[in-house]
Amino acid sequence: MKYSVLPLLVTIGFFLLSIGCEQPKNNVPPTTGDFIKTIDDTGTARVLGVDFHVALKSSGVETDELINLKPDEPNRSFLRKMFKMGDDINITLIKDGEKPITFEMNKMNYGTLNVGDKVEIDLDQKVTVNGEVRPSLGPVEEPEPMPMPK
Repeated sequence: MKYSVLPLLVTIGFFLLSIGCEQPKNNVPPTTGDFIKTIDDTGTARVLGVDFHVALKSSGVETDELINLKPDEPNRSFLRKMFKMGDDINITLIKDGEKPITFEMNKMNYGTLNVGDKVEIDLDQKVTVNGEVRPSLGPVEEPEPMPMPK
């Protein structure tokens, strides 16, 4: 009776691959391809892999960011991107460690976003994410000020 060793070797190989080749998880969204622009009464952007389409009453763009990436400790990385479109749309996206991307508009919390989401904001500042209306969750909680040393 002849036994084939090949199926056993293939099984062992797949097992070893599944336990030994796990890549470290990268929790930082892509920033390659990020852009923010306004043309006439429309703002478009891709920030942290999220697409924005914004109806505007005026044009113009301002941006700011804070980046603290820790490739060896992605759960301690922090990324904040802020952008203003027109005179009245202020958006802040925050990626803190392993948490989802936090979405704030005009100091109101709109929950979290994922890479690939599509956000639309109309002239009345109604927010739609992936075709579903997203109501505000309330004002953004400001962090407590640090006490002054005595």
